[in-house]
Amino acid sequence: MPKYAICLQHKSLTFRASHFVSWLTSESRRIHVEPMHEHTFRVRATIEGPLNQHEFVVDFVAALRHLECICKNLDQKILLPFNNDDLRVKVADGNVTLRFDRDIWDFEPFALEFDPYEKIWSYPEQAVQWFPCANATAESIAACIAQHFRSELLACQSFAFQPDQYTIRLELEEFPGCWAIVVI
Repeated sequence: MPKYAICLQHKSLTFRASHFVSWLTSESRRIHVEPMHEHTFRVRATIEGPLNQHEFVVDFVAALRHLECICKNLDQKILLPFNNDDLRVKVADGNVTLRFDRDIWDFEPFALEFDPYEKIWSYPEQAVQWFPCANATAESIAACIAQHFRSELLACQSFAFQPDQYTIRLELEEFPGCWAIVVI
């Protein structure tokens, strides 16, 4: 029996957003923190599943609109993890202030947007998009987008059959030719 899928790839499936990644290096046992930096992310999604009574997997246009809305809501945002054990967050007076909870630092050797000795970032609250992950890596961002996309498709009853019969493959290009891929 053949398998069916649709692929969504369009110029509207892009967003510009900033993020950083931090990790504890195994060699030096120091926290390595990238400076906050911006990307133009591109999204491509494939939905695999059975054909419905009209002989399509899901409505292309409706699925594209949902994914466009997700991208639009991420555009010009600062993507931050809220499960990072080393990151301390304070939200007050319309601002989000971040600092890391370690005294030993290892910063990228290029221009930083903050003073590494202060170890603090502050942003307007409306500019921040929180992600349920420990690090806002391309892989984590892709997984969150895929879950949100799946939830949107479920909410508007886009699937004609049981949801477990559908697979979503979401690809997120962080840098030209560099894609994070998640399949849910």
